[in-house]
Amino acid sequence: PGLASAATEPQACPSDHICASQPEAVADEMRKLGYRAELTKHESGDPQINSAASGYDYRLNFNDCTENKQCRSLGFAIVFADDGKNTLELANTWNRQKRFGQLAVNEIGSLAFSYDVTTVGGLTKANFADVVDWWQVMLGQLRGYIGEPVDTGNPIGGTGRQLGQALKVGRRQIAADLSQRLAYEVSVVQ
Repeated sequence: PGLASAATEPQACPSDHICASQPEAVADEMRKLGYRAELTKHESGDPQINSAASGYDYRLNFNDCTENKQCRSLGFAIVFADDGKNTLELANTWNRQKRFGQLAVNEIGSLAFSYDVTTVGGLTKANFADVVDWWQVMLGQLRGYIGEPVDTGNPIGGTGRQLGQALKVGRRQIAADLSQRLAYEVSVVQ
């Protein structure tokens, strides 16, 4: 069998890994990372986690599920109501400049931001923590991009995380900004 057929067969999640096929384990790991993680169900019946980061409430959807189980990927998502400023140009500019996360304007003018990750074969706990951290960083960048004020009373959002994690996010933000500048400089030189 080829790769495509192997990828469609449900596989057990390796021990000490995080997989979308185990929603309770995903929620537990998010809590261990200091996030709120309310396990619910999407209107489709698939699992969903309600959480918060960078001052925003968001959903973590379980995707590519078979009969609302054996999900294969996770999708972080947040939707902003139409404020008259949600344009395709706004979304396209973000998407050209950012490596992770996709911004889109839907048919009713709402702005949708998403970040998808496959968990086939499992994510190590360190990799999962990094995925969640990138989502938080991107939400913070998005806040500045769409012009929302930063809540200085709770700069890391959600239920609040320890100072060490806040410093890690700050380092990640600096690294992301530097990476963008370097990519820009390389494109200008070529």
